[in-house]
Order: sequence, then structure tokens, then C-alpha cells
Amino acid sequence: MEIIILIWLALLSLLMIYSANIVIKLFSIKNRGLRQSIYDSLEASKKNSQEISALKSSLGEHESQSQNHFHKTALVRFNPFERMGGEQSHSLALLNDKNNGVVLTFLYTKEGVRTYVKEVLSGKGKEVELSKEEKEAIDLANQTKVKN
Repeated sequence: MEIIILIWLALLSLLMIYSANIVIKLFSIKNRGLRQSIYDSLEASKKNSQEISALKSSLGEHESQSQNHFHKTALVRFNPFERMGGEQSHSLALLNDKNNGVVLTFLYTKEGVRTYVKEVLSGKGKEVELSKEEKEAIDLANQTKVKN
């Protein structure tokens, strides 16, 4: 029985020495393996955090700028005159999120094409009254907003 205990103690001692050597190798100054890896990972994490903050800031700027871009569009075709068919004339509404923008109207006549541009503020004509087709184009644009 004493021999079994001695063998058991010898095995435990060898296991402790082996474990201690592994710990010394991992954390020794000469072999900077695990310690350096942990340090490098922490530095990379700090750098990534800074880059994420910069990207969030940039994203906020782009979102505020995109409010001025056209997000809502619609095209309405119509016949302005009874004798002309084919609905060649049309109104195109280009609006941002605040319903500001322009309405382009193209009237096709026998003499040629007339183009009108009207500024839109809050969904209404700024200086000139909008035609029913232009109002219809604005209403359609509000229903068909492009998702970001």
C-alpha cells in the first residue's frame, strides 16, 4: 500500500512540475506568446472601437445630408388636349423626406414640347399653383417612398 501511495505522489509531483513549466512558458518575459497575444488583442479592440466611433459619426452626417436628397418620385401621364391621344404629356414629382423638391411637367403639343419646372415646399407649389396632374404626382410620390 505504501508503494502505491509513493507512486501516486510521484505522479502528482510530475504533473505539478509539468503544469508549472507551462505557466512559466506562457507568462515568461523571453517567450511573450500568450501575454503578447492578449496585449495585441486589447490594442486591436481599442483601435476597432475608435474606428466604430468614427463610422457612427460619419453615418450621422450622411443621414442628415440624405434628408435633402430625393427619396420620393412619381410619374403621371396625361392628355392635356382632347384631340391628342397617347398620353404623351407627363408630370414628374421629385421630393425629399420633407416633401420639398420640384415637379417637372412636359406638355406635348403639335408645335413642340413645353417644359415647366415648379418648386414644391411641404407638398404644395411655392410660387405657382400646381395643376391637378402635378398634385396627383406629388400624392403618388408620397405613397411610393423608396426605403433606405
